[in-house]
Amino acid sequence: MAIEALIAGAKLLSKPLDDLYDLGKATASQRLARWRHTKNINSLYRKIDGIQKVKTIWQIDKEVKLMTFYYPSRIQIDNTPTVIADIHDFAPSGNCVIQGTVGQGKSIFLRYLCIRELRQGKRIPIFLELRRIEKGQSFRSYLYAVLTAYNFDVDDTFFELYASSGKFVLLLDGFDELDSDLVTSVINELELLTQRHTSLQIVVSSRPSSGIERSPHFRVYQLSPLTADDHKPFLEKVVPDQERLKDLLRAIRQSTVQILQLLTTPLMLTLLVIIYKADQTIPNTLSEFYENLFQTLLTRHDRTKPGFTRKRQCALSDRELKTVFEGFCFVTRQKGLLVLNEEQLSESLQVACKVTRTKCEEQGFSEDITKVACLMQEEGFNFHFIHKSVQEFHAASFIRHSHDDLAVKFYSKLVGPEWSKWQQELIFLSQIDKYRFTKHFHAPSILHAFERLGIKPGEHLAEEQVINLLNRNIMHVTVQTPTNPVSTTISLFSMEYALQMFEMSYVSQLFHLTRQETDSSLQVHRLPPPNTNGSSPSQVDIPIGNLVKQAGLVSKAQELVNNGIDKVLTNALQEAKDYIAFEESKGELLTL
Repeated sequence: MAIEALIAGAKLLSKPLDDLYDLGKATASQRLARWRHTKNINSLYRKIDGIQKVKTIWQIDKEVKLMTFYYPSRIQIDNTPTVIADIHDFAPSGNCVIQGTVGQGKSIFLRYLCIRELRQGKRIPIFLELRRIEKGQSFRSYLYAVLTAYNFDVDDTFFELYASSGKFVLLLDGFDELDSDLVTSVINELELLTQRHTSLQIVVSSRPSSGIERSPHFRVYQLSPLTADDHKPFLEKVVPDQERLKDLLRAIRQSTVQILQLLTTPLMLTLLVIIYKADQTIPNTLSEFYENLFQTLLTRHDRTKPGFTRKRQCALSDRELKTVFEGFCFVTRQKGLLVLNEEQLSESLQVACKVTRTKCEEQGFSEDITKVACLMQEEGFNFHFIHKSVQEFHAASFIRHSHDDLAVKFYSKLVGPEWSKWQQELIFLSQIDKYRFTKHFHAPSILHAFERLGIKPGEHLAEEQVINLLNRNIMHVTVQTPTNPVSTTISLFSMEYALQMFEMSYVSQLFHLTRQETDSSLQVHRLPPPNTNGSSPSQVDIPIGNLVKQAGLVSKAQELVNNGIDKVLTNALQEAKDYIAFEESKGELLTL
């Protein structure tokens, strides 16, 4: 870091640190006195500024500064994609969740917000990767460890000072990467923090349906997808060669509609750059992107040096190494591991070798996967995947290449609520293992949904059944602050695959239809005005069925629900049966 930049940055950071000292000097002046020294301020600035140094999937060999390749993210504000310069552009106060799909740039965006906050010099940003919380560890103990690493004195008394000072903002990355056993406890801890310390802002990034989005203490903001207009300016950041950029943009324009629909996230555009550079072709499907990725990364160093083949540590062919890696990804997904220590890596590899019937030494595997293929990174004594989707695709690929007994057992187990833990794998499997996915998961899930609704395929719900069903969909209306007075979410009653798809087909339409009735219902419930004294948000839960009756919209609601049954369940079931019959007829032809 240039000395001039360090001095300027430290000068900015000294302001919130001085304010912190003034707040706490009456009771802890000696322990806070370190922040009066330039040396300590410089050290803190360097540590926080280091958040912008990242290894990307296209630049794995060395760290690069985020600001050298960052492409501005947009957030949906009032249904309008809005470019965000800093936190105050979308959340000047209150806590929020930045939600985005696979590869949408949530982590990079959160790091960007951290650096922007640091540059403004009003608050001290603390960036935490939630995937690093270990089983049995509390969020608070992990937070204390990070603060200690930043050289803050930390105990319960000091934390009370920090959290209530208004001089800190917590940026929590990857809520969806938490171990599933920790989700409830971390949500509880975060909600307690927000209630006790209203001046401590918390910003969380996550994929949808991680759990945190249902908390009334957090407002949810959606990241906007990239559009065709973003392709050129985004790619200019990662493809400096102008001729290569022109070739790539020409290839994109000539691609299929399906591929153009995939190029809506930074990850997919980046994968496109890597694969096109190696093969001069663009894959046709999402699964092909990931299918090609392993071989591309495994051999990309060799392709740059004619006649040179990088020495491998594993005595395995490319195909065998990929098979072991697929088994390894499945085993670690089962265990909920995104970050592994050496012991966990060894145990997971042993299981993977057993189920794939392949011999592979731990040292050679870790060397080839981290230093040759670079699909995982080693940091200290821990290993983590370069992107969660890499683990998910190869876990799905393991099922694809498994024998029927194992695959059927896997799919059958997910017909119930368990499917959500394997949501992304199922998306991949719907493409790469379509027949078994459809026969053993998709069609059975739809039949199970009909059973839960108490009707047979092709039947509709009566009015009373519709009202009873809708009363299981609860509208949560929360009053938060004067600047963010009311937020509304609707909870789905089912955690099962087909039923969730069915519910999503009608809830948003009913929400808009009953909007006026919602306002009347709030008056009936005497919902208090937005709080101004820092107290907790106030919430009212209203069953949608009751709103529908009050609004006189029972017939309309019945129509919407039964249309959902037709489109999402009945028609989908028939399509699944037709596809299964077609595939099985091809098998019969082969036996003739």
